Amino acid sequence: MRGPVAIACLIVLILFVYARNEAQKHRNTNPAPETSLAERRMDASLEQARANTSSKSMTFNECLRQIRAVSQQLAVAPVNIVETTDLRMVRFPTPDDPKYRGVLITCSRPDEKMVIAKQAR
Repeated sequence: MRGPVAIACLIVLILFVYARNEAQKHRNTNPAPETSLAERRMDASLEQARANTSSKSMTFNECLRQIRAVSQQLAVAPVNIVETTDLRMVRFPTPDDPKYRGVLITCSRPDEKMVIAKQAR
């Protein structure tokens, strides 16, 4: 009696291991729902970033004048992030604004463009 019971237990164990391996293969080929949720959140963040970004064509010197004008309007000195002969990127903190925590302004000489990005809270 012991022989057939041991064989039956071994067969059940083999079937269990096989089923577990098949389930693992299925999980590896089909990403978990959390991954797609993370991708949806990333897409939403990118859409929000696009909505909070604008650009204007203008000369590099006009863009630099715009930075000075914003600085005077906000009564805040810009924080330099990048400053070269062809590119300037500054950040204006806006601690009193409930919607935005800061504004990034980028001036590009080669592109003759100013890009304004509002950083959401």
